Amino acid sequence: VPFLDGQVIKKVDLATRTIEVDWDPGF
Repeated sequence: VPFLDGQVIKKVDLATRTIEVDWDPGF
């Protein structure tokens, strides 16, 4: 199901960006 796959990818991408922000105080 492409739609569900897309939702999972978006959630993973968002989580990754959140972690990057937490790791980089200057960002």
